[in-house]
Amino acid sequence: MEPRKFILSFPNNSQETIGKIDKFYTESGYLRVDPQKPGEILYTKGKKWATYLGLVNWDLIFRTVKVELLPNENKVRLTYLFSWLTNIGVLLRSSGPELTSLKSCLDNPKLSIERYR
Repeated sequence: MEPRKFILSFPNNSQETIGKIDKFYTESGYLRVDPQKPGEILYTKGKKWATYLGLVNWDLIFRTVKVELLPNENKVRLTYLFSWLTNIGVLLRSSGPELTSLKSCLDNPKLSIERYR
């Protein structure tokens, strides 16, 4: 089964953006994982057992964040990946405080939801 995901993007107008994103996620308790492709950074957080039990607590569910710098489009894309067992509507609402903190860390860019399913 394909994972559930939502994709966010925001304009990138600074070279310091990736450093700020890295600092934000590592300070938020995410673990940095070796990326599968060049040009992307992966972070994971949560407990797999909580996801398999059907819990929807944002602090417990397992998730992966893929950060991609898209120089051609001059933006950064964040893809949150979850197990297909999770409810995507709950995830979007639960991610609000984390995304608000990320926005303030990045000097409040306009986040756009590109896709969720």
